[in-house]
Amino acid sequence: MATLNFNKHNHKYARWALDSIEDLRTLGWHISITWYPSHCNIRGNKRANTLAKEGAGSSVPCRFALTTKTWQLIQARAQFMERWKTQLALSVPSFTLPKHLQGVEWADTRALWQVFCNRTPTDPPPNITADPYPCGMVLVTSYHLLRECQLLSTQRTILQHATTGDIHTPQFITSPENTLPLHKFLHATSLGHSTHLRFAEDQPTTQGTEYSGSDESEPDFGTFEN
Repeated sequence: MATLNFNKHNHKYARWALDSIEDLRTLGWHISITWYPSHCNIRGNKRANTLAKEGAGSSVPCRFALTTKTWQLIQARAQFMERWKTQLALSVPSFTLPKHLQGVEWADTRALWQVFCNRTPTDPPPNITADPYPCGMVLVTSYHLLRECQLLSTQRTILQHATTGDIHTPQFITSPENTLPLHKFLHATSLGHSTHLRFAEDQPTTQGTEYSGSDESEPDFGTFEN
């Protein structure tokens, strides 16, 4: 009541109400505002509530309705979850980091999911013809490097002895039981971390040199190529 009488803070909804009142007055309507202590026992109040509920439940959207920021965020989140379910049917949509990855370094987690998505720094950028790989493959992917490349057979054998499940399935990477051995494999080979892989000591590297077999604890993360 006080706000409609004197909208000193220029509230948006009060301003709209006053504009609507003025428009009605120009059409010949007489508008009066009355203050009541509550909505109880007021003639017409129940009818007004009923009409408001009917309007809110209507399937036809009101052209005067507002689209709020909160509503947009909720809709965007819901649509994102639906796309997630469609494109990654084997995963469980969630915005919470899995418990078995909460103690893992961010760089290691990133490397793991880059391999899961078959897109790591080792993979050539799209639309660029890469040089033939030392193993003879022309088009190298993370899928090939993790599961098939003969140059990584020594590390892969160690990985398979320490893990469970079929290495050719997506569940192999997402299984909590395989997380620690996979991280060891990724560190030993630099897959997911660097553009240059580490092979067994008797295998040539992508640069045509022998791997030094250094005891360096941290891999060279390199630069991610888009």
